[in-house]
Amino acid sequence: LVAAHGGGALSLSSAAVKLHSPGGLARLTIQTDQTAPFLACALEPGSGQRAVIARRGKGLGVHELSSGRRVLLADALGQEVVIVRAPAGRGTLVAGTEDGQLLLLDPRTGYKVTSSMAAHSAGLAALDTKADLVVTAGYGGRQGRIMLESHVKVYDVRMTARMLAMLPFTAGPAILRFHPL
Repeated sequence: LVAAHGGGALSLSSAAVKLHSPGGLARLTIQTDQTAPFLACALEPGSGQRAVIARRGKGLGVHELSSGRRVLLADALGQEVVIVRAPAGRGTLVAGTEDGQLLLLDPRTGYKVTSSMAAHSAGLAALDTKADLVVTAGYGGRQGRIMLESHVKVYDVRMTARMLAMLPFTAGPAILRFHPL
């Protein structure tokens, strides 16, 4: 499950993004070929009538949920986007890349990157947003090996992404979610 949408749900697999009715019936299917599998998906900030889908090597595609038609192809600075979350402060879409970058994209400008920063040196494991806050967990290098970092980074994205805090965990966090309340 990616997101609840108008009484239904949006789901993601490597081969398809599906819009399901409240009873679970697939009302719309957006498929891809196996050379460019889907990696991440989020509802467009504000409207909720479009899905922003990241594909391996293809950037971000914006698709109408009424027809499944792609209406925009956005570049994420040539980065491989692996996590997409929306909305973050003021309608911004947040994307995490394979190499640990945190990107803020503005839907009003055709999803151009408005801010970027290195969040984790060896990749992102998890990312979540709530209001003007973004939290990330990721990988770093230690003694020549890639390991899950033992902290969560908290960012404020009101103007540009800036780190507020690093929260330590004994075992490295691999899944992050803000409490819904």
